[in-house]
Amino acid sequence: MSNENQTPPEDPNYQPPGDDNEDEQGSSSALVRIDQNALASIAKSEAMAQVDVAHAYPRDLKKFEKRAIEMATSDAATAASCMYTLKRTEYDKVLKKRVKKDIVGPSIRLSEIVASCYGNIHVGSRPIDIGDSTVTCQGVAWDLENNNRITVEVSRGITGSSGRKYGNDMIVLTLNATSAIARRNATFSVVPRAYVARIFERVRHVATGGGKPLQERRELVIKPFANLGVNVARILARVERSSIDELGIDDLEILAGLYTRLKQGDPVDELFPAPQPKQEPQPQAQEPMPGSAQEGQRVDVGKKAEPVAEAKPEPATAVTATTSGTASATPAETKLSEVAAKKGGGAQISFGVEQKDPDRAAAEPTPEEMERLGKAKAP
Repeated sequence: MSNENQTPPEDPNYQPPGDDNEDEQGSSSALVRIDQNALASIAKSEAMAQVDVAHAYPRDLKKFEKRAIEMATSDAATAASCMYTLKRTEYDKVLKKRVKKDIVGPSIRLSEIVASCYGNIHVGSRPIDIGDSTVTCQGVAWDLENNNRITVEVSRGITGSSGRKYGNDMIVLTLNATSAIARRNATFSVVPRAYVARIFERVRHVATGGGKPLQERRELVIKPFANLGVNVARILARVERSSIDELGIDDLEILAGLYTRLKQGDPVDELFPAPQPKQEPQPQAQEPMPGSAQEGQRVDVGKKAEPVAEAKPEPATAVTATTSGTASATPAETKLSEVAAKKGGGAQISFGVEQKDPDRAAAEPTPEEMERLGKAKAP
């Protein structure tokens, strides 16, 4: 009996050849290649569809401006978020030198409102470089109706004041902020600046309490800072004012822009440094009055020189003589002393006696006085 038509016995260890793209569970994980031409066709068709819609529904500029103003000035808080303050160095024509000034401009929030109201516009951003000290992002704004496309690049530092590179979280935060700034710059490059300027004027008016008395406008701008840990002293020091009554409209606009930066996470000490205590002026050293110090005497110029008391003439004193017999003056000596006192202004006279004042010369009696003195001594 032939065995040609019989099925060979099954081998329990036999495994059929499998697909190289199958994993251990036997499921297929083959990579599917997509034709690049197909992707380009899809992207092109999407772009053309957007352009066709933009041409079919063109924008109304009057409605755009009205709608943007209504959205940006719905309340004072929204208007303040559309403002931003930066310190920049500019040339002052009056002082004729470069000085630091606070510049108030439209913020990222206002660019978002403008883009949404403008219509037929495509806005985006992406990071293109993360270096050792900076990050760079690219912003793109494409006006589909006018076929106007603008691309800008913005870089920001990622190192501290000590030169040390930020941590990962801080780098990501800086990267997101840089991307937002790139989108804002691209948007304001496509949308005509004349329209943005008119919208921003209304924003500034509402953010500072326009239509209210100046005192109420000051309170409206300053009051929210208390919730962010900024006291009045720091606010006045930042705008270089001594009291709240000195705050003007320009100062209120600067503070509204700084409030936006605080809400975005900028440090308080960086935007509002603590005021330095005032130092009292040191008293200037006074020159000594002429004749206030005697020759050879040290004078402390830091103290007021005391006037020197004038020397008063000493009264006439009796002649003092020392002899072996007596210590009292005779009547003739007393009379002679009175005569010498009238001539010498109270000088002390001594005859053969040690002088009490060695700096003064003894006055010698005249011959007539000696003769009278001799007669007075005769018995």
